[in-house]
Amino acid sequence: MSFSRFTCRCWAYCSIIICLGVSTAAIAGQSIPLLRSRPIDLKSSLNRILEVNVESSEEAPRSPVLLESLERTVNALQPSLIMGFIHLTDETPLSASQTALFLEVRQKVLAANPHCKFAVTIRVSNYLAASELLNKLQEVTTKLGPDIVNMVVSSSSDVISPTAVARGIECAHAHGQLVSYEGPANMIPDGIDCFVMKALNGEVHRDEINNFKMKHHLPMIVQISNINRSKDGKETLLMSHLAEEQAPFGYHLAYPLQLTPSGNLSANKDTSFLVTLRALLTRYN
Repeated sequence: MSFSRFTCRCWAYCSIIICLGVSTAAIAGQSIPLLRSRPIDLKSSLNRILEVNVESSEEAPRSPVLLESLERTVNALQPSLIMGFIHLTDETPLSASQTALFLEVRQKVLAANPHCKFAVTIRVSNYLAASELLNKLQEVTTKLGPDIVNMVVSSSSDVISPTAVARGIECAHAHGQLVSYEGPANMIPDGIDCFVMKALNGEVHRDEINNFKMKHHLPMIVQISNINRSKDGKETLLMSHLAEEQAPFGYHLAYPLQLTPSGNLSANKDTSFLVTLRALLTRYN
């Protein structure tokens, strides 16, 4: 073996060891595996995406009503990937209630839909030191064990550390997780597995998507954003249009589902929204 190849292999092994950063005793005490085979089947995982938002979920109690509502609603829609769900706070560790809610709902969903994957979001622009981002990834992996890490950069004016982001992507991959990126298209880091685009005011542009795909050749998720949430049916019409354009435009729509901590649909939606949502998923996904 040549010296250069030996050096490269040693560096790869050291990167994984540093990324894991946990003792053997700590690993043995975890019920969630910290090192898994990679990758998951991304194509099938992006087939039916549900973006679940529980209002004020940072402090939401893990009530039986909320758990029952989430389980019933999610299982009726049979998603392949659930995004959102809990909101991670960068300044403080994951709370016990957040962790318990995530794990309990995932357990109930997987009992009926064993192939469903779960994603969590980390705002990487809040971590300028690689060690800080790796510590956060380690915490999220140890407590939640997500399948996908969604790395977010809020705007092109954000300051990010390319080194920290690169190390974070390596770390997620070493844990068997895929990495999606949500942020400005001119700041896309190397090594991501999927790109997340916001449909501002419910609109996407074919030219923009085609230009992105020619440069990056990555799967794309479109999230609905900045829609005037009301009962006039505008949100439903926009969601229907975006669902219909998935195949022609070549993206995967993240269907929005917003619940209150009590487990009810948020005030701007009624039961007909769920009927529409299920019909769109059945027809286009």
